[in-house]
Amino acid sequence: ADDFSFVISDDNTDFKLTTIIKNGGASLDFDFTATDGGIILDNVVSRGGSVAVTSNTSFIRDQAALSKIDATGGGVTLSAATGIGSSTSSPTKLVAANLEASGGTGDVFISNTGDLTIGGIGVTNGVSTSNAEINITTSGALTATESIVSASGDILLTAGNGVTLSGANGDVTTSGGTYTVDADSDDDGTGAYLQDNAGTAVTTTNGTVSIT
Repeated sequence: ADDFSFVISDDNTDFKLTTIIKNGGASLDFDFTATDGGIILDNVVSRGGSVAVTSNTSFIRDQAALSKIDATGGGVTLSAATGIGSSTSSPTKLVAANLEASGGTGDVFISNTGDLTIGGIGVTNGVSTSNAEINITTSGALTATESIVSASGDILLTAGNGVTLSGANGDVTTSGGTYTVDADSDDDGTGAYLQDNAGTAVTTTNGTVSIT
């Protein structure tokens, strides 16, 4: 793959990634870090490669309804100090095979097209936020091979073709929120919920669990 990396700072200015596309040749590994300011995503295409977007002091969110990161067949790593995505109706949208994300103190709202695995990319462990909601939706199957953790927020996992907590590290933990799963969101009868390893744990402490 070809590498394309930025580390940028501009006195807390928000940065907008309008169009990042590589035409032809090897796949693109794209890495963008804002040491201050938020990141607004419009159109990032890195099919078969990897995308890593980091906001050290602020947020990551989409510009518009059609904005997305297209890393078809590749992995996306997102890290933000104050949240990823704006809401369930305005998430950060992906086309990716693998995801790792850290939302800092803010919510994590992700919507993916196709099958998605949480984990399997690099040093970021699964999906986490320190004190807020994690809401991950994918149109295909959702598999967690690394942990999904919120210190006190709700965790919601939605998939059209099943949700699997896989292996000893595919844990879900929230110390005060609820854990909600919709494993067959398109209601076609193909989605099921599975924990495929005896070491996999779901911990909600004071919260509730709802699986459909």
